[in-house]
Amino acid sequence: MAITKSGLAIRTVEVEREGARRTFAHEHPWLTRFTHWLNAITLLVLTASGMEIFEAFPSFGAKIPQADFIRFPDAVRLGGWLGGALQWHLTFAWLFTITGVVYALYQIVSGHWRRVILRPKDLRGLWPMARHYFLFKPKPEQMELYNPLQKLAYTSTILFGVVSVVTGVLLFKPAQFAPLVNLLGGFGMIRIYHFAAMIGFLSFIPGHLVMVALHGWNNFYSMLTGWKRDPDYLICLTGGSFRATVTELRMTTTLTTLRYDWSADEIGAIYTLPMPELIFRAQGVHRAYHRADEVQGCALLSVKTGGCPEDCAYCPQSAHYQTGTPRAALVAVAETVKAAERARGQGATRFCMGAAWRDAPQGPDFERVLEMVRGVRALGMETCCTLGMLTEEQSHALAAAGLHAYNHNLDTSPEFYGEIITTRTYQERLQTLARVRQAGITICCGGIIGLGENREHRYRLLEQLAAQRPHPESVPINTLVRVEGTPLANEQPIDPFELVRMIATARILMPGSMVRLSAGRLSLSDEAQALCFLAGANSIFIGDRLLTTDNPKTDHDRQLFDRLGMRLLSRPASGNQNQVGETTVRETGAATAPPDVR
Repeated sequence: MAITKSGLAIRTVEVEREGARRTFAHEHPWLTRFTHWLNAITLLVLTASGMEIFEAFPSFGAKIPQADFIRFPDAVRLGGWLGGALQWHLTFAWLFTITGVVYALYQIVSGHWRRVILRPKDLRGLWPMARHYFLFKPKPEQMELYNPLQKLAYTSTILFGVVSVVTGVLLFKPAQFAPLVNLLGGFGMIRIYHFAAMIGFLSFIPGHLVMVALHGWNNFYSMLTGWKRDPDYLICLTGGSFRATVTELRMTTTLTTLRYDWSADEIGAIYTLPMPELIFRAQGVHRAYHRADEVQGCALLSVKTGGCPEDCAYCPQSAHYQTGTPRAALVAVAETVKAAERARGQGATRFCMGAAWRDAPQGPDFERVLEMVRGVRALGMETCCTLGMLTEEQSHALAAAGLHAYNHNLDTSPEFYGEIITTRTYQERLQTLARVRQAGITICCGGIIGLGENREHRYRLLEQLAAQRPHPESVPINTLVRVEGTPLANEQPIDPFELVRMIATARILMPGSMVRLSAGRLSLSDEAQALCFLAGANSIFIGDRLLTTDNPKTDHDRQLFDRLGMRLLSRPASGNQNQVGETTVRETGAATAPPDVR
């Protein structure tokens, strides 16, 4: 079994005579388990020796005799006398501090802290989870490794630990840190803070043990071995037929792992899963990285229309075809900014500007585009451009102007590409993407289905997209809009279920990316669009027009979202698949996979 150093792995076991399958998630790396048990021992020693110190010297000053306040039984105190207790306490205090520093560094480097620390988005889940634990109410749905109540407990212990270490240092070296000691109220007050931190730890331990007991052996076993059986948050992505065998494999995609080495065979196995299974898996991945009820609204404006020298067989703007699309020169900056303001008023948080060029020109036209980017960026919107191929200098100029993303689709697979375009090579597209990435601009890169390609071509397109490191932050999935006069005008309409499969597979392969339901949406029923959102699409273009083709009206989109209980994002998306949905993910390379995950 191939498991990355920090990745989450699963093991699926199906026993024929029982007809049951168990899923195990590898939750806790060895460092987490080691520091957990070491801290448990350390805290016991610190608490017991601290009680002996308290008995020997009142923590609340001479005016409050400790005998009248609280006494600790001899059986729970350690050290025998003040000197002995101090030796135990100081020795294990250093061990506690070193362990804490190591643990903190691991949390930061691995990104695990984002799953442990209580955040504002978790606050609304505290009371429902508390009702479950303390009032025996039904357990709320849990789609993360730690529930809000666990996060509150862990966050509190981290704060207690910081207070303990800081106050302990001040108590150990009060003369050296005299200004800080005085600022915090003097030596006596610092002893109170130190004592309060100990009480906090003592309060945490019973609650922690109750939670472990309520969850049974499963939680205790996971902290011993790292593995947890059938965790609530994990949507199993393995599936398969395992006849009286034990098969171990890494998750196709997990809460913590990104892959860049997908093969076309693996992608095909996912793409062709039974539809309910495929959507189930994609939705599980989607919920791990994004809110399931939010969709980003984007707007698209053609800032220079028609007359393109490219021969893209699907495009009405190509000068090679008679499509009736009028040519129009580059629009004014003020007109572009006004269009962006209208789009923002309709709910868009991302504004895309497209120009029908093969190569972005040098000179005044390009300078005008830079002004457009600055103007739209000043509105607080994400800015995106698609201008054809770029030079390195142009890429850096766009980045300096504040461009958020650059769209440059691969369109289809390398093998089928020559059937659609002959005026630009596949490699030239990849080179433009590399220049944009090097300039610090995020990538918007996807493709089109319904061009006459077969499923194998779609697998290869997805393989090319998922091989980019990092994954494209934005992955538009388009269906062909057939335009009279283009070579593909009479192409057969694509089955909407193929679009759903494409979106679901893209979501599983590139879990942190924004998967955009793009061109061709007007041909979809409301039910088909809903299925696309369920499969993991979380962005649409709003407004009545795309570049040159029609789009569903904004009022209809709002009505659809109301019916689905969904809403448009009110803020720009993060644009970084390594921190989407406030969930840090880690990268990995090669991994083994079963020959058939269907």
